[in-house]
Amino acid sequence: MYNRVGELHESMEEPEKALEYYGKALKIQEKCLSSSHQNIATTIYNMGSIKTTEGEYQKALDLHNRALKIQEESLLANHPDITRSYHAIALVQEKMGEHSKALSCAKQAVQISENSLGGEHPYVQLYRNTLNRLWKNV
Repeated sequence: MYNRVGELHESMEEPEKALEYYGKALKIQEKCLSSSHQNIATTIYNMGSIKTTEGEYQKALDLHNRALKIQEESLLANHPDITRSYHAIALVQEKMGEHSKALSCAKQAVQISENSLGGEHPYVQLYRNTLNRLWKNV
């Protein structure tokens, strides 16, 4: 429930309220679920996205890496959520000026998503666009 309220506040461009509710959701999830549960990863990912938007890149990177670690423990290796996390990490690293690291994560996002979603999926196209942009900046 708190996660949904956080999503609502995020969609209304109220990041502080969204973080408040994501934080409440995370506290409950960490008490009730296994530490590698996908719902925990989703909440942490959402928090990372807000931190990216706010320009708090190191915090965003830490959160996205934490979400990715949980996803890699709990999901199949080619799950689309994993590609989404790799892409988010690539975007944050790009903003931090870490272009070679960003390029590596973007490659992972493209490679995994092509295998899991197929080459014509909109997310695959988005990840390819990011990869191409990063190639130009390395």
